[in-house]
Amino acid sequence: MRDAVDAAVERLLAGAMQGRGGAVVVRGGVGSGRTTVLDDAAAAAAARGMQVLRATAAPAETGFDHGVTHQLVDPLLLGARGWHLAAPPAGLLPGRDPAVEYGAGARDRTLWRFVEALAGRVPLAVLVDDLQWSDPASLRWLTRLADRSAGQPIAVVGTVLAGQATTGGPADDGAVLRGLLAVCGSVHLHPLDVAATTALVRERCGPGATSAFLDAVGDVCHGVPSVLHAVLDEVRGLRPDDEAVAAVRAARPSALRERLRRAARLLPGPARTYLQAVAVLDGAGPGSPADRLSGLDPVDRAAAVARLVGDGLLVGDPPRVLHPLLGEVAADPDGWEDLHLRAARLRLELGHGSEEIAAHLLAVAAPLQRWGIEILRAAARRAATLDPGSSRAVRYLRRALLDDDSTGRDRGALLVELAAAEYTEESSTAVRHVGQAVRLLDSPRDRARALAVLDPALLRDAPEPLRAAVRDLASASPPGLPTAHGAQALDDDACELRLRILTRTLRLDEDEPGGIAAVAGMLDEALDATDPLLSTAAGRELLAVVLHGAAVAGTGSAAAVGDVASRVLKVASPQELRSPAGVAAGDGHRGLLITALVAAGGAGALTVWLAERPGADPRDRAEAELVRLACGAPSEQPAAARPYPDGRPVAFTVALACAAASAEARLDDRDPDRAGLAAHIRRRLVRATAALAEDAPALALECVLDAGRHLDHLGWCNPALFQWRGWAAELLAGRGDRAAALRQVDEELDRALAWGAPGPVQRARRVRDRVLGTVTDDPVVHDRPGTGLSPVEPVPPLPVPPAEQPRPDPAASTRARTADPAGTTGSGVAGADRLTAAELRVVELAAAGDGNQQIAARLGLSRRAVEKRLTSAYRRLGISGRAELRSRR
Repeated sequence: MRDAVDAAVERLLAGAMQGRGGAVVVRGGVGSGRTTVLDDAAAAAAARGMQVLRATAAPAETGFDHGVTHQLVDPLLLGARGWHLAAPPAGLLPGRDPAVEYGAGARDRTLWRFVEALAGRVPLAVLVDDLQWSDPASLRWLTRLADRSAGQPIAVVGTVLAGQATTGGPADDGAVLRGLLAVCGSVHLHPLDVAATTALVRERCGPGATSAFLDAVGDVCHGVPSVLHAVLDEVRGLRPDDEAVAAVRAARPSALRERLRRAARLLPGPARTYLQAVAVLDGAGPGSPADRLSGLDPVDRAAAVARLVGDGLLVGDPPRVLHPLLGEVAADPDGWEDLHLRAARLRLELGHGSEEIAAHLLAVAAPLQRWGIEILRAAARRAATLDPGSSRAVRYLRRALLDDDSTGRDRGALLVELAAAEYTEESSTAVRHVGQAVRLLDSPRDRARALAVLDPALLRDAPEPLRAAVRDLASASPPGLPTAHGAQALDDDACELRLRILTRTLRLDEDEPGGIAAVAGMLDEALDATDPLLSTAAGRELLAVVLHGAAVAGTGSAAAVGDVASRVLKVASPQELRSPAGVAAGDGHRGLLITALVAAGGAGALTVWLAERPGADPRDRAEAELVRLACGAPSEQPAAARPYPDGRPVAFTVALACAAASAEARLDDRDPDRAGLAAHIRRRLVRATAALAEDAPALALECVLDAGRHLDHLGWCNPALFQWRGWAAELLAGRGDRAAALRQVDEELDRALAWGAPGPVQRARRVRDRVLGTVTDDPVVHDRPGTGLSPVEPVPPLPVPPAEQPRPDPAASTRARTADPAGTTGSGVAGADRLTAAELRVVELAAAGDGNQQIAARLGLSRRAVEKRLTSAYRRLGISGRAELRSRR
């Protein structure tokens, strides 16, 4: 530890001040802080009034006799009026001859006498860094000085790389250095322990450093101070929290790179060879492949390990390189590639895992042979199995494709493997690679397998050759589902491929006129084969598409659709439910099932299911938003922040817009100019809600009817998801066209009854009653936002904090005013029958004491819209403001 070293140096300096000097050598590895120890010793000696003589040995100066000695004494000699060692000032040197057993010459004797005479005047601190690089003459002189310092006011402190303390520097065989070390005391600089590392990190980064950050620093730095400081300098500016862990592990400081490069370059050949082997294999130890890769005999290997461990370049047990940078600087680029290729062959020979071998192959820039390409493909299959969606598989296969020189079917198969690895995160690239593969594959089964890699939603926007390939394969197959009888004549792979191609064919034209009807037309056949289809991933994928089509079209039974959709969600794996990049919210496997369940009245069950599977993906949040609105819960986000589902506008996009409008929430109008009918329908709904907020019912009706016509044109007719007819009926009734209103609401009711979910039926009946003027207040089923999408079974209300208990619903009074000719029974405001529904909602809250900003927040309106509605209401009621409004309650 550093404290023990500092204490030893302090005792030495104190003894020298009292005429009882001595010598000590500080041993440590690369970056252990040896130079810092000498810096502190120099400062402490100067503070005591000692004369400090300091030198630093360097590898380039080992051939210069007395190079280190001159660094120590020349500054003093140059200050003595130009005299030199041959003629020192009279009276400075004592008149005795030094002992000759050291074999010193005239220069050595003169220097000893000079230093001893100087010490007689002022205590000396002689400090030498990196003794292992000293020239032999200086080492002999220092040995004499250290040996005689015990009875004189001279403190000699040197540092040496611990690994070279027994082998010596490059200019001698080690005997001279060992002679010096034999007459000196010795202290060791050990790596910092966990507590010291933690204290140092918190001193530099602040007390808020997280445990994960501290662990990462400890793993990378191994308690070596210079490595620790270099890494912390590299990540300066980042908060020391969990998010900075990756940056710490990836840090490659340039200053540390140069230090390690120099240390590796100065190693003897065997030690450098072994270091390269350990670096490329990321570890050593008894029986390690590094022993074989290095090619060293046991004696040389043992000496190399001792040197590397002593120098601090290998750490831990089993030994590993001090820092990953050593792997980059221990060899030149060509040599490094050769090492990786040899390591890959060695691991293959030893039967190591494919990913271990692939890591070496990726480091080789030269083209790989066939065995290397096959290893990369095997590694990609393993990575995809252990970590679906992993980028490792993509890296392996892209390298394999780069070096593969095959053509035709073999290259097509490799492209398919790459697309399967890419499509989760890079769907557009996967589509391009599947397109290339289809042109190379000659058998229908191989083409079907290639097309099955892509999510069905991606093929709608794929290039026309891909869509044509799907249709060609579908037309070549028997119509309908593979029945149990027909499946017996097919192997499992063929049956699954038929299901996959059928699913993709159904989705190609789903958002075109008549497309959804074709999907919904398969509902009965799919329900009859539910159990066989549930048993395979391909069958579950088909069920999701068919159930979604039935739910959007309003075909079949809500109960049957909801039951099967729930079963699919229960058995589908997380990987099946994960939508690849490029698929819009609600358009993947999971989104299709959620839409079907919401339409069937299963939003309550979905609330529990989603709570157990929270997702950070904006698409997951959009799907959860639909479920919340379907349950009658308020939106979790204000309108301005509500995310618009990215990607192609689809049925889910429109259903979410309808649910938000039904909940009287402002729709997000940040709608790019997307093409397609679904995008147009959503824009018309956004404009309709804006028109209602601006008291423009005629414009709102026009927009609703236009959206409805397009929904009917597409076959998206389920009132559980697209309740536009009810809105149109109320707007028509509001302008006095009762007959047209009844036609709309009667058709809405007929469709709701045919579908069978209670929520849409109840809503349509309430709208019809309002149109006929026979509305009654039902304390259980009221017209709160979202009731039209309420589940089959009652959904328990969300808990409301005591401070936020809901006020009486102003909409309830709106519904009651027709039954109360005086206009007071439902609303509590005299003359309420003269107000529009929009005005009455605002008036009720204003009469209850809410300010304009509060009303805007509760109703999802702008403050300007609230002010306009209040002004219009005051004019209709013949009052001047809030005070009169409260008096008329």
